[in-house]
Parts: sequence; C-alpha cells; structure tokens
Amino acid sequence: MPGSAPLRSLLRRRLVLALLVLLPALLARGCVFSSYAVRSASMEPAILSGDHLLVLRAPADFRALRRWDVAVLHRDVDDDVPEGFGAVVKRVAGLPGEFVQIRRGDVWTGPAADRLELASRSDALVRSMLVPVHRSDDLGAPWIWSGPTLPERVPEQGVRLSSGEGAALASYGRALRDGTLRAEGAELVADTALRVVVGRLDGTLLLGLREGVDLYRVRLADAARGGASLHHNLASGPLCEEPSFAGVARGAEVLFWNVDHRLRVFVDGRLVLSFDGNSGTAQAPGTTLLNTPEVGVEGGELLLREVEVLRDVHYGSQGSYGHAGATLPVCRVPSDGLFVLGDASVSSRDSRHFGPVSTDLLLGRPLARYQPWARARWFGSAGLAP
Repeated sequence: MPGSAPLRSLLRRRLVLALLVLLPALLARGCVFSSYAVRSASMEPAILSGDHLLVLRAPADFRALRRWDVAVLHRDVDDDVPEGFGAVVKRVAGLPGEFVQIRRGDVWTGPAADRLELASRSDALVRSMLVPVHRSDDLGAPWIWSGPTLPERVPEQGVRLSSGEGAALASYGRALRDGTLRAEGAELVADTALRVVVGRLDGTLLLGLREGVDLYRVRLADAARGGASLHHNLASGPLCEEPSFAGVARGAEVLFWNVDHRLRVFVDGRLVLSFDGNSGTAQAPGTTLLNTPEVGVEGGELLLREVEVLRDVHYGSQGSYGHAGATLPVCRVPSDGLFVLGDASVSSRDSRHFGPVSTDLLLGRPLARYQPWARARWFGSAGLAP
C-alpha cells in the first residue's frame, strides 16, 4: 500500500533504537552504554532540553575524540551546575595541547598563540549547526520590498513576486544577531544563510547575503533556461558558475550560506555552487556590520512557499577565557584537557567561563537520540552531522 515502506522504515528505526537502549540494561548496564536525559538548552538546536541520549561511555584513550565531537561530561566541570544535573553536554572545540581563541564567533586553534587558524568543519556539519532566526511564507515585516508591484499573498501556496523585465528584491530589514526564532540575541553575526522553498519560477531566482560591505549574490535560472552563478558585489564576472545546472524546478528547496569564508549553494540537497576563500573586505573600526539577506526575482515571476533566515553557531564574548575581551584572550589547553563550548552560546556556561576541563571528567559521546520518537535518530561520526 502507498506509504507503507516509509512507515516500515520508521518502525524499524524505532525498534533498533529501543533495542539499543534495552540491551545495555540486559547485558552490561553501565559498562559500555548509558542513557542521559538532557535538561538544558545550552546545545540547541542540535540537542534540545528533554532529549534522551544513548551514550557510548568514554574510551580509556581520550585521544579518540575529535574536534566538534559532542561529549557528555561530569557535572564537576562547573561549580554552578544546578542540583539534580548528573552531567552536561558540550561540543569539543579545543583538543589537548592546543591554543584556542574565539574571534567574531568562530573558533581558532593552533600549536602556538601566534599560529592560530580557523577551525574547519565539513559542509554536513555546518549545515547541522545552522540556527533558524526567522521564518516566513508571506515576506511580511521585517522584510522590505523593492519592485514594480507589491508581493501578492496566494492562499495555501505562498507569496508571488513579480519583476517585469527588471529585478525585484525583498531585503530582510533587521540586523542578524546571535538569537533564535524565540529571542533576538545581542551580538551581530557575520556568518549567515538563507533557505527558500520555490513553488514556481519563471525567470531568475536571486538570493543575496551581506557581510559588511561585501554582497554575495546567487543567480539560479528556471527549468526552461538552466544555469547558475555566484557573484561578488555585482562585479561583471562571477566567482563561479555552473552552466549545466538544469534549473530550479517546482517545489525545489534552495540553501545558500556564507560560513567560515566559504560560499555554498545547494538545490534539493545537491551542491550546485561552491567557492572557498572569500576573505571579505575589512570593516572600518567602529562601523556596524551589515548582514541582511535578500531574495527576489529577475525577468519574470516567482512563487515562494517559504523563506527562512539562518545564522551559523556564534560563540559569544562571555566569560573570562578564550576571546578578545577576556582576562585570558588566548587559552592554552593542557595535555589532559579539552576546551568545550555550548552551541546556544548566550545560554551556555562552558570553557569560556570555567576554562579547559580535565579529560577525567569525560563520561562519553552520544550515539543516538531515542526520545522523543519524532526526533529519534543516529548521530554522525562527529558533531551530530546528518
């Protein structure tokens, strides 16, 4: 019957996860696996308060840990852990023997304080760490429209944008900060993303991300024309292009990000455009970082089902360790220590506050989330990547 295969797959996944939870109790409870109920929002959106995790207990050799792994740590890492919390969940950012500093929300590491480099992440990990800030299906406030006609709301379909022969754009009218869908946040973020779901496209889809004075714009043609290109500051030539791109089909999901000096464009999960090394133009001291995204159409009409504005995880300037405003701007991790961070930086107490933690306090690494069932899943080999 239609839909039975996905249902069977879901049931099998839940059965496997349930067995994984029960087997440790039946065979060797506490020896290899343990379970942990998360009671903090400090790792959102990767891990939510109320999630139940299956944890592989820490190996004797902590060097098996890699950067960006998520770790479960004993409550003794922080004197301010509330009563009743048996453990905390954090992300490993600095490894034993490294020097660590947070710059503009990013983690920089190296073998010496004067030899730091941006800590790299895979595309899959970047995607899993993007934080939704705003979601809309009508481009209402705070979006600002510039075009020959106003956007038209189409019931149960989205919003229609028309440009005529020129271009029409909607710009997000609010600076992006280290907040979420529920809260705005305080610090401006440099690394941003834009996701759109296209109902129908007749013309060229335009997506733009700003970082200070730099504007990066994507042009994706409809299925009748095909072709894709990525541009910087409206220069005549593209940074990269893909003439063989078949075009944006009905119902396509497009994700465009500017993260860690890398630009990526995915259409329905497939990488279409990629450019590394966008170092950007230096900001003048005291100027406000412009980071507002934009979406629009050129030479035709666009029906948008959904628009989502996202940001990269941004580790803020709180605490006394490892950032420019800290008592100890560059933090050296001991040979038996780890520098750990919470992805929900504003609400997390981590190594920025209490410094590196001893590997003796490492309890294990999450293998899976088994509750709630709607979010049950295996975690990737590092950092909860899909």
